[in-house]
Amino acid sequence: MSRKDSFFLLLILLTASTFLKGKSLFFTETILPDTSAFTQKFSDGPLAYSVRDDDKVEVLDGFIKNSIPKSCLHIINLGSGYGSIRLSVSSENSFTNLDQYANRQKYSWLNSEIGEMQYAQKFINDFNYNGITMTREVDSTLEFSIVLDLTNAQGNASGNWFKVVIQGSTSTPQVYKTALSIAHTIKYQAMDTITQVFEEILPTMNPELPILDREIINKPLVFSASNQSIVEVRNSYAELAQSTSGNYFIQDSNRVTELEISNETVFDSLENWAANRKYSWEISDDSKILSVEKFFTRFGYPAISILCESNSALSDPMVEYEIAINASTDEWRARQPNGWLKVFFSGNDPSGFSSNYSLALATADSLYFDKSSPPPSVSFLESPPQTPSKSILLNSSYTDGPIIFFRPSDYLVECTVTYSEIPHFSLADYQILDSTGLGPTISLSIVREENFQTIEDWASNVSKSWQESENTSYFQSEHFLTENGKSGIAILRKTSDQTFYYQIGVNLSTDFWLNRNNQSSGEWMFAHFNNNEPFDNLDHFHTALSLAKSMNFLDSNYLALSDHFTNVSKTASLSTGIPVSIEGFNWYTSVWLGAYYDSGKKWIYHYWLGWLYSHYNDEEQQWLWSERTGWLWSEAAAYPYLYCQDLSNWIFLDFGLQNSTRCYDYSRGEWSEWKNFFSVEPIDPSKLSPTQRTEYTLEEIKKSEMSNQEKASAAAKTILLGE
Repeated sequence: MSRKDSFFLLLILLTASTFLKGKSLFFTETILPDTSAFTQKFSDGPLAYSVRDDDKVEVLDGFIKNSIPKSCLHIINLGSGYGSIRLSVSSENSFTNLDQYANRQKYSWLNSEIGEMQYAQKFINDFNYNGITMTREVDSTLEFSIVLDLTNAQGNASGNWFKVVIQGSTSTPQVYKTALSIAHTIKYQAMDTITQVFEEILPTMNPELPILDREIINKPLVFSASNQSIVEVRNSYAELAQSTSGNYFIQDSNRVTELEISNETVFDSLENWAANRKYSWEISDDSKILSVEKFFTRFGYPAISILCESNSALSDPMVEYEIAINASTDEWRARQPNGWLKVFFSGNDPSGFSSNYSLALATADSLYFDKSSPPPSVSFLESPPQTPSKSILLNSSYTDGPIIFFRPSDYLVECTVTYSEIPHFSLADYQILDSTGLGPTISLSIVREENFQTIEDWASNVSKSWQESENTSYFQSEHFLTENGKSGIAILRKTSDQTFYYQIGVNLSTDFWLNRNNQSSGEWMFAHFNNNEPFDNLDHFHTALSLAKSMNFLDSNYLALSDHFTNVSKTASLSTGIPVSIEGFNWYTSVWLGAYYDSGKKWIYHYWLGWLYSHYNDEEQQWLWSERTGWLWSEAAAYPYLYCQDLSNWIFLDFGLQNSTRCYDYSRGEWSEWKNFFSVEPIDPSKLSPTQRTEYTLEEIKKSEMSNQEKASAAAKTILLGE
């Protein structure tokens, strides 16, 4: 049977078959907002919106500030136990417009191997603000992101614009409808900054402070802890190129507190910080300020503590606390010109208790900065592992623009932030998940590194922190080179409770990237791996290390993020039946199949695979045919694996090469470039005998599109003349 006969026979069989598929748990069409029940008005400075009577707004950061930038962060706790929605407002200067900002979220979801994008579309809210709403389904959960441009018709000639971002996830479609309805009611009225005056509210009683009888010295930082406590140094005190940092977790019997150190650049004074925190809690629903108290620590540093009682319907009554200290010294200011040095404690206690607050207050009171001791410079020294690293089989590639790495076939990549070189700290962010559910998540972030001059500087800071932690029982660190010659360092520790943590860094910078991203700034591209949760064996570390060694950056694959947004809908393309993003000029992007041109007559031109004939089963399964490969089958869960009918085996596509695609043929056990791949080797007529050549030519005439008269004439000429 000829290839063409096989094509039509299988097409008939496929057409006669019925393929069943479970439908979305949510919807395939746009949900329209309904604001009729949104009668309760909520205002935070210039921002106003409506909620339902049983919704409660918790203000984590109030909008009105005495300093720039202005921003706010709200949590809207929905009535009827539906959960919560996050709403934030901020000034945007990294993305040029709303379309470009929304594109990063859109392509992050499209580049994820987890979940399916439902749709993305533009809208205009009730006050004529431009917005974009996007949803995707992950298992039985609907995730949504709604963005509004608050500059409206006034434009943003300065390059800055205000944006509202509303995000959430739910198993109930009503929650998304509520979020979209709130977005339609948002109004922004520009107003002058209101000066907030700091006012004390003295406590009715003071807690009994625990006894702290030993010193923790992390020069120049010194503070006290009890003999029974364990201090974990999550980030040893460091004065970096652009900022100061430090993070300590203190556990004392049944009490815990966390100490954070940073440059405070948003609020220009301790009092302004406290005024904003007081304001934020005051305008929150179901919150009551208990005390706002200014004091001086034992060593004379000004400090303010704030206590608030919250009575959220979603949790038990809690007393939340925040304590901030201005620990700036003349010596510190000479080394760090940005802002003031803030030492910060935060946490909560069950209502009626103050154990965690009392530990934080006692630790704050003991704080001391040794003026004569700037942080020492520490060089990175390897601590070789006791046993060599285990190599893990990586048999599946992942590509996001210029970022390429390999992972085991049972790991899936959640693209949290797709790669983009906008003027922003974060370049990309991924969560790499073990689909078997047996391993912890591997986090991979790619950033512009400006604080540490070299990867060794970063590694020395991590090493110092973990070696100083009182719960570290084993530590190792080692240099390595990736398969493409990039420099990396892997650091591992085991704690006293027999759990492991790791951090792995790779310098991915290329000359092209440095030139494209202002090499004179001193920034370099840093890929950082770490585990989200502790684990109890080393296989997960070895997997992350093997993955790190596979990383590469291909400048030729870089494309700037578009500032033109195109909708995504559940409407299928004509030829494939797959939900697509409409890119224009009959070009589409599928969540799983990628980019292709649709002729509308079953023929598509795939961006990487060329011309293919499509016969679809449903939106997640596809039969594709080409003259070179015959019939291929794949689905969303399997792609880029394709089953080849001619070979009765699988083909794996690798898009990691520059400007081309290669495939692995499991039947032959070999790699080849896709443009040179044939499932059945083509016949070379020049190598046939005269009799074979005549038979071959007659078969080609028979399969041609010529008329019967033309076929007869050509066949006679071939038989008589051998042509």
